[in-house]
Amino acid sequence: MNKTKRVLIAGATGTLGMPLIRALTGKGYEVTGLTRSADKRGMLEQAGASAAVADALDARALEKVLKDCSPDWVVDLLTAIPKNGPTNFSHMSATNVLRTQGTENLLQASTGAGVKRIVGESMIFAPRLTLPFLVLFAYRLCQVRRGMPRLT
Repeated sequence: MNKTKRVLIAGATGTLGMPLIRALTGKGYEVTGLTRSADKRGMLEQAGASAAVADALDARALEKVLKDCSPDWVVDLLTAIPKNGPTNFSHMSATNVLRTQGTENLLQASTGAGVKRIVGESMIFAPRLTLPFLVLFAYRLCQVRRGMPRLT
């Protein structure tokens, strides 16, 4: 008999986190959602996840969460994007700290807890860039990806 996979989603109450919780719980995964706000515990539980409240910038708190929920996989969706989205580069400052220090803390805690797989999400915002630049960027990204080995 297969053991149910346990997944911790860091940044679980965000735009990507909530649909991911519903998708994983719908497939039978045991999901723990990490949020820094105790007020969001009910939202996570209503979606079918257990809730863990900790700040990703607090390494010790993350270590405790990872040891307590003992996930097989961790999904890093940490952000602090303003509700109306970023309209200039300074709006990404808090997210940049989460994406560096928070992710480092999450990786360390995950490794210490024996997590088997860590999935990271990536994004790009370009509030002041023109459409031709973005098209060129996308084209160059495709060129780079063609030369990279496929990861499985």
